[in-house]
Amino acid sequence: MCLLCIVSLMGCGFTTEGKKYPYGKDTVVQFGDGFYDIGRTATSRVLFQHSQVGGLVIDKNVTAYKETQEKGYVLGSEGYILIDTKTNTHMIHKDLSEFDPADQDVFRVLEKQPTK
Repeated sequence: MCLLCIVSLMGCGFTTEGKKYPYGKDTVVQFGDGFYDIGRTATSRVLFQHSQVGGLVIDKNVTAYKETQEKGYVLGSEGYILIDTKTNTHMIHKDLSEFDPADQDVFRVLEKQPTK
């Protein structure tokens, strides 16, 4: 009976296949291998970058996001944040024109979405 309970619970978790970093109970989304993720707090959503010495909060108030095969797009209080999931790097700009036209289009769509 107990074994059945354990097997049932194992199937309820989120998949971490292909991820190097853990998916926590407050994780909303992971980008790429999980080096970047958005987590839930009591009052907002936070963009976090993992590292071997802990981590770094990149934005404390994420309002919208989108993940594609190779990129993560995040809108927050810091501005427009573009994550390259292949190289695990990011760029932050307040001015949308600092990005390529294709990336600008994705950010424009995100701006029109209701806050997640």
